[in-house]
Amino acid sequence: MSITIQKSSISVGLRLFLILTLVGFTIVFYLTGTGKTMAAIGGFKAGYFLVALLLTLVDLSVGSLRIHIFIAKISNKPKRTSFWDCFRANLANIFLAAVTPFQTGGGVAQLYILHRAGIPVSGALSVSVVNFVATLFILLLAAIGAMAFMRGYMPSPPFRLVLSFSYVVFYIAAGLLLLFLIRPLMFGLVVSTLLRRIGDMWSSQRHRFHRLSERANDFIHQYRSYIGYYWRSEKLLLVVNLILTIILYFNKCLIGFVLIMGMDLDPYFLKVVAIQIILVFLFYFTPTPGASLIAETSTAALMSGLIPSYLLPVFALLWRFFTTYFSVIFGGVILLRELGAPLREKNHVRRSEKNRCVGPGFIPGRKLP
Repeated sequence: MSITIQKSSISVGLRLFLILTLVGFTIVFYLTGTGKTMAAIGGFKAGYFLVALLLTLVDLSVGSLRIHIFIAKISNKPKRTSFWDCFRANLANIFLAAVTPFQTGGGVAQLYILHRAGIPVSGALSVSVVNFVATLFILLLAAIGAMAFMRGYMPSPPFRLVLSFSYVVFYIAAGLLLLFLIRPLMFGLVVSTLLRRIGDMWSSQRHRFHRLSERANDFIHQYRSYIGYYWRSEKLLLVVNLILTIILYFNKCLIGFVLIMGMDLDPYFLKVVAIQIILVFLFYFTPTPGASLIAETSTAALMSGLIPSYLLPVFALLWRFFTTYFSVIFGGVILLRELGAPLREKNHVRRSEKNRCVGPGFIPGRKLP
């Protein structure tokens, strides 16, 4: 099985991501920005900027470690599947997730990098499945606590609107996850049938949706197979993965707290963490590429009770930079370079053959030995 990623699709998704991001910040700056906003950007404390950057590197390292602990168990070529390979796969995941609706491309990018590093597609897929389930499980539990904690804290209509939407997303996600965990075959049948029906109604895209239907069905069967293996033979690894997932998302919340401290504010730690959890949970199910537009505006809306209005654009910009844009930039470089690797290798082979043909003693028309 081969993994293919179309550069044209990346280009379209990236443009949409940039446009929606720009629209989102335009709205936030228009509604909340004042003359003091630009001064606040220059007045941000450099020390906290460095701390936020360090936490971003911790975020990327922990996310990569979640991949590596499983790859180390299933890889037959440990020298080719180093932590750096997993780090690159994690960054590529973040980039392609940011330029595809519902972050659907992230897993494909991760599979591509790991497969290029020598891991079978089926093995790389098992890692994606286990991490995906662990992420949903932890986010749902965290969202329950965060929304319960924030229930009595509704300072503004925008906050109440976003929180109400979060509840709707939560109940839908919780129901789907329960069905996926308890009745995976039924879940697969529902998704597969739905995709086929959409394909039948949308004749121009029939082949594409039928192919997605088959992939969804294969995904469910592979999920059952691999989760069974990990449950029978690697229970401790599953526990370690859950712990790493908790650390990963708590660290994301710390980034928000550090940025507020850098703006010389003294926020209530638990409120900041709860709001960050709700935001991360909401972004995970947002249809726009990389949660663009929704992320910028909802961040400002939810943080409006903790941060003065003129500082909301500053916080939204910095928080999105450290939690998303930084990784998207480097992930894009890694993935695009990796996508060009097969062509470079092919050209290298051609040059080698050409050099062999024109080397000393070569006679045109004579067959090479």
